[in-house]
Amino acid sequence: MDDPDKKYKTDDKISGRVVIKANPTEMESKGLTIKFKGQAVIAGRTGGKKGRRLETYFDTPEKFLAGDGKNPVQVVGAGQQISYPFSFQLPCGSKSLPLPSSYVGLWGNVEYYLTTELILTPWKRNETVTKVIKVISPLDLNYIPEVIPAFQTEDSTTFCCNCCGTGPLTLNVRLAKGGFVPEEKIPFQIKVINKTGRKIKGITATVKERVQYRLFERVRTKYEKESREIGTPPNFVVRAGETVDWEGELDIPDVPPTSTLEQESNIIGVDYFVLVKAQASGVAQTFPVLCPIVIGTVPIPSSSSNHGINEGGGGDLTRPVSMVNNDQ
Repeated sequence: MDDPDKKYKTDDKISGRVVIKANPTEMESKGLTIKFKGQAVIAGRTGGKKGRRLETYFDTPEKFLAGDGKNPVQVVGAGQQISYPFSFQLPCGSKSLPLPSSYVGLWGNVEYYLTTELILTPWKRNETVTKVIKVISPLDLNYIPEVIPAFQTEDSTTFCCNCCGTGPLTLNVRLAKGGFVPEEKIPFQIKVINKTGRKIKGITATVKERVQYRLFERVRTKYEKESREIGTPPNFVVRAGETVDWEGELDIPDVPPTSTLEQESNIIGVDYFVLVKAQASGVAQTFPVLCPIVIGTVPIPSSSSNHGINEGGGGDLTRPVSMVNNDQ
């Protein structure tokens, strides 16, 4: 590739060279071809059925860099090396289905790749090489008004039945804004309101990725990649009846922008959350709260998000998301 580390955007020009180095012996060929394809593919089992689903975004016809596939031609001389330049225009997709970003998941991928093939004589197997291209679908956060101001998510739980007379544990998660790009950090503030009869021994926070796969008529949800988890100090404790604040910053991993089913791909959707978990004494399971965020490619200027994390910025209280890995 002319720019091997580039992350391509829709409508970009992709260019490079196919380099062939021949053995010292003479080699007969009928041509050298290259093609470019973009697709999403998922495979798995749901509802008792096992299957595979494919969504093709584009599949260019084979382009001959040398020869015509019928008549013998000297693509490269014996013991020599030669390169053949190529270029493709990455499509924009359609208005109803733009090209999604490259993605590699547990059950499926969104992939773009070049395939070049050296067509040899009938009694020899053709030589084929595939090169994966990384594509990022632009997402300007400034065109999503609801992610510009500060906002918060709140959820509560109890650790026993109501007859014991203890109240709930409430976690309130506040963010300075709702949209970020991978180069940024996510500042957060968490208010822990402990009206239970137990101590809260620690809080952790991380960025969590949720992937939705549509196989057959159902949607399967999986929580996959996550950022490095950060937690409260070892001596952190919230005793019964206390309210304590904890704040920090999260790194954003190198992930593709947010996309949803029907928005870019009909079969794979990716979105993100700040996941906060509280650990209570005497309870094996943690209490999770998911705060949805949007990952984009164009950041929100600091002057636009002019409300601090403590001011709320007028954002509505967002509904907590249930963290369940199952069919929906």
